Amino acid sequence: MTLTIELPDEQSASLAAKAQEQGLSMEQYARQVLLQMFGPPGMAGQRVVTAREQLLNRILAMRDSIEVEKGVLPESYPLIREDRER
Repeated sequence: MTLTIELPDEQSASLAAKAQEQGLSMEQYARQVLLQMFGPPGMAGQRVVTAREQLLNRILAMRDSIEVEKGVLPESYPLIREDRER
């Protein structure tokens, strides 16, 4: 189904800003909002996790698993600075 909605410039700008904050296009963000409001039962009020958030969660989980396996690793910036000075 295709739906065209005309918005005042102010609302369009607000939609664009919120979409950008989520790392989504305006269309993707509008679809997400509509799914939250009118999606399957039990989805109302739930926020859809963006691809950016999913990636961040995977990175953080990977970091945590490395920390558990190898312990807290030392900072690398002193070695980087040393290498730059060579």
